[in-house]
Amino acid sequence: MNLGDDPMIEYREKAAAAESVAADYLDGQMHIGRSFYNHPLEDDCPCVKAECGLVAEVVDGCEEHSTREARTIRQKHVAQACPALCSTPLGHDWETVWSPPVGSQALATMACRRCGETGYQT
Repeated sequence: MNLGDDPMIEYREKAAAAESVAADYLDGQMHIGRSFYNHPLEDDCPCVKAECGLVAEVVDGCEEHSTREARTIRQKHVAQACPALCSTPLGHDWETVWSPPVGSQALATMACRRCGETGYQT
């Protein structure tokens, strides 16, 4: 590093790249929340909400969910496994159901204990 180099420039570039990756990952694929229970912090922020009340898309300027703020995410789930999509009042209660191995691999499918709906495979 040269004496004239500003180490903060590299830090800011890396932080911007990380925020871009995080925003792409979150955008419609994950629902996140900072509240321990329910979603009171999410109710008061400008972000786009999912049916469950958690954030589905972070908007610029949100002080609660922006990755630049580096705040703790206390709740999350994959959008495909959103509890609000269950036909029962309590929401989805997912369990992992393993298929018989084919060769050296076994597929895991998510299934709701309450409504029987099957979800995504891993």
